[in-house]
Amino acid sequence: TSGLMNYSYISFIDETGAGDCYRAAFAVGLTAINDGAGEDNIKRCMQFASAAGALATTRQGAVPSIPSKEEVIELCQVQFGWTKDENIDSSSNHNNGVDKDTTLRQLRGGDRTDQQYNVDEAEEEDFPLLFGSRLNSMKDRPELWEADDSTDSRSDMSNWIHRMGTIRGLGCVDFNYPQHFHKHFVSNAEAKKTLYKQNLVAGAVCLRYPSSLFVRGAMMHPDPALRQKAIDLTMEAAQTARELDCNEVVIWSAYDGYDYPFQINYDENWQHLIDAFQQCCDAYPDIKFSLEFKPTDENTRFFCVPSTGAALLFVNEVNRS
Repeated sequence: TSGLMNYSYISFIDETGAGDCYRAAFAVGLTAINDGAGEDNIKRCMQFASAAGALATTRQGAVPSIPSKEEVIELCQVQFGWTKDENIDSSSNHNNGVDKDTTLRQLRGGDRTDQQYNVDEAEEEDFPLLFGSRLNSMKDRPELWEADDSTDSRSDMSNWIHRMGTIRGLGCVDFNYPQHFHKHFVSNAEAKKTLYKQNLVAGAVCLRYPSSLFVRGAMMHPDPALRQKAIDLTMEAAQTARELDCNEVVIWSAYDGYDYPFQINYDENWQHLIDAFQQCCDAYPDIKFSLEFKPTDENTRFFCVPSTGAALLFVNEVNRS
């Protein structure tokens, strides 16, 4: 026997991370299959992903529940009748005769050996995607910083970017605005130069409206002056994105919403959001303004755009391409 668990009956314990496992496994399968995205290959990717997601529910937690590739393949053999010759081998396909290490070095991003790399070459590369991370993630796990890093240096944004540059294959950085700017960089040009030194680019600028001003709302604040201040801050973020050569501003609705039903005038506040987005889109037509959708969490009020359907209606009423 393989020594792996008996899959005759799956015992579901915790669904946390199951969807993430499904998506990751589907991506692994899709990039590993020689013949591309044909119907049969898509079906196999979905089987591989379904098995990974199912196995993730048999264990507690998110990361601890991620199954091994061998476990997933064994379940595919039991559930979908895969033969022992069928496999998902992500190390041998789509390399066009080039070894795996060389292919990884062709990715834009951190830990590159060829410092003469030009970010404009990205469009000519075979790999179509960039992998990115929030800059804030670099403040975690301080015990993994190099031994000579002082506590002060760990709070410096340029050092966070340097840390991101050591991650192989990581290509772009998402900044929080205004928290990652102003006192940390003399100018947006300095931030861009810091990224370039690490072979990184900006992926998006993400709005984090300061709670000191906007705890009662940002674009939906009851005070018209503060609503306009939130819009102005959003346009500052758009200008920063433009100067960093990225085209997306992500708006987190942390304070725009309500705490319980019928607390606010829904129609009035919906119109405030429409007006605010139209103003931003008109001022920066080259920038994509995105909503970071969170119906609610421990830090977020119930948002006035509470579903995919509402988001589509919202986009239609903003009416900006």
